[in-house]
Amino acid sequence: MKYRSTLIYFALAVLLVAFYFYETRKEEKKKSAEEETKALFSVKPDDVTSLMLKSGDQEMRFEKTSGTWEILHPVRSSGDAFALTRLLNRLTGLKSLRVIAETPKELSEFGLHQPEVTLAFRAGDQDNTLFIGHISPIEKGYYVAKGGDGKVYFISGDDKRALDRPLTELRDKKLLTLKTDLVQRVIIERKGERWVLHKKEGKWIFEGHEDLKLDPEKVEVFVRPTLWAEAQSFENEDTTDLKPYGLDAPQARVSVSDEHQTEEIIYGKEAPPDRIFAVVKGKPQVVTVRKRLLDDLPQTKEDLVEKEKKEETKP
Repeated sequence: MKYRSTLIYFALAVLLVAFYFYETRKEEKKKSAEEETKALFSVKPDDVTSLMLKSGDQEMRFEKTSGTWEILHPVRSSGDAFALTRLLNRLTGLKSLRVIAETPKELSEFGLHQPEVTLAFRAGDQDNTLFIGHISPIEKGYYVAKGGDGKVYFISGDDKRALDRPLTELRDKKLLTLKTDLVQRVIIERKGERWVLHKKEGKWIFEGHEDLKLDPEKVEVFVRPTLWAEAQSFENEDTTDLKPYGLDAPQARVSVSDEHQTEEIIYGKEAPPDRIFAVVKGKPQVVTVRKRLLDDLPQTKEDLVEKEKKEETKP
């Protein structure tokens, strides 16, 4: 009798466990379905090939060709791959917090008749548009609509800020393209002097002063930041008058070369706070860079010389 009771209890336990897993699975499917209904787009970020972002009066257009993003308007420039990927991840993965109106009578009520921000993008043969309207007067978030959808949705303020990015953030700010380990020649022109350094068999040599034993780290400590220099701002996209920026009589020029090409950055006058006007030879844009790039250039030849190691005397 006791054995029979044990079997009954065991069977009940199995049934309870099975019921628990059934209900859990059912709840997970329901939750997953709800999550899918909240997603505004069913597009993968890697499939996006063009993007238009209009914020206020500024309209920006981007296009991906052979895996590389280019800015087509309002300037012709390379896009910042990291910044654009981050934006597209947020855009294609955008989820609404809830539906505000299924069939709104007046879009002007939500600021969607003249949206503050519009994003239009193409993925494959599919075109998508997102309109961002007013901020909610009641809670932190924004009203949005999709092209061809008709509904009004609600998204978080963080989503709006992540999508409404300025051009300066979305364009490539790196000024030079050479790699540090491939640089074979460096020329510094400043205060009437012209220093030429070249690398031979892994060692840096000062042309005309071959007797100086240069410290490779002291050379690369200013070469690396030069190659990694980024524009802090874009002051003029296409100027023919360099005088207002002090670039007609620059404070310094630094050129770097590998076996195939040479790139040169030219430093003008200071541009507070703690910046300096600069231009890359062959490019029309006047930019600002960190003033430290100029300050960290060696001041004297001795700044590059390897310090002699004193021999330890044994007692």
